Amino acid sequence: MNELENLRERIDTIDKELITLFEERMNVVNDIAEYKINNNLPILN
Repeated sequence: MNELENLRERIDTIDKELITLFEERMNVVNDIAEYKINNNLPILN
């Protein structure tokens, strides 16, 4: 592989990690929303 291909591969790897982290973040956001609903807390606080 040449240098450009290696750099593009690194970007692809980072993009996959970002997607995984964003999915994890969205799951936590959903958990927080569920907690607030179950405990009669305002959505914004």
